[in-house]
Amino acid sequence: MVMPPHKISKAAQEKILECGEKLAKALNISGPFNSQFIITPEDEVLVIECNVRGSRSLPFMSKTLRTDMVQTMAKVLLGQDMSHIKPTDASHINYVGVKVPQFSWTRLKGADPRCGVEMASTGEVATYGPTVEEAFLKSLGSTHVKFPSKTIMLSARERDHMAPMVELARNCRDMGLEVIATEHVADALDANKIACRRTHYRDAMTVLERREADYVISIPSTKTVHRDFENKEHYKLRRAAVDYSIPVTTELQNANMFIKSLVKMGHYEGKQSENYNLDAYGELSYKPK
Repeated sequence: MVMPPHKISKAAQEKILECGEKLAKALNISGPFNSQFIITPEDEVLVIECNVRGSRSLPFMSKTLRTDMVQTMAKVLLGQDMSHIKPTDASHINYVGVKVPQFSWTRLKGADPRCGVEMASTGEVATYGPTVEEAFLKSLGSTHVKFPSKTIMLSARERDHMAPMVELARNCRDMGLEVIATEHVADALDANKIACRRTHYRDAMTVLERREADYVISIPSTKTVHRDFENKEHYKLRRAAVDYSIPVTTELQNANMFIKSLVKMGHYEGKQSENYNLDAYGELSYKPK
């Protein structure tokens, strides 16, 4: 979760606010409510859910916007007139807050470390920075995810995933990382003249067992059926990364954000980096190479 929004257009944000106001009035809501929207490529806003409750995002929003929403909510529920409270504008803050989930795949034997519609996270971390990239890396690092220092493994099978994987590999190579790629990705990289170390899915398990990859980006096929994932090579690869304590990303947007952030901020390995330092208050300072 990113505040202020960094990828939603101004027009879509205005539509969301309009829909939220209409929902509150139509349902006569006098407290917190959680609503979820889908934004189409044409910036159409679709409401898919509305729950009359406060979500786990409420404390993060209150802190980020420096507005005590819980106090306001309590007074409203007690019958006090709070009509003088003005809507909070997120555009006025000069920093970015990022909240990322934390997972416990290692404690769930055999679980597929991919995200679906269900709530799978077991915790969350929120941090702040002057840019979305810095705040994202700080949050991710705070979940004890180790960033790649030498090697990264890329794996995908669908044709639509190849172009994004090529771009990811190019950025990784620019940062000096060795790219280990499974067959389909390796073919795409060869076609684009990007150097990589080719490996078969079965051999990739051995690569992970030997700790020869620092990080794994494995994008599942959209055709994968969860109930028979035990026989899927991609599942075995993702699960092997978890079992050998190697960080794995299975969402293409997250992978893009991660690599983009490393490129922009300068490649570094966690809190012990010679380029990044965390002070006593958790603030991240950057010393260029």
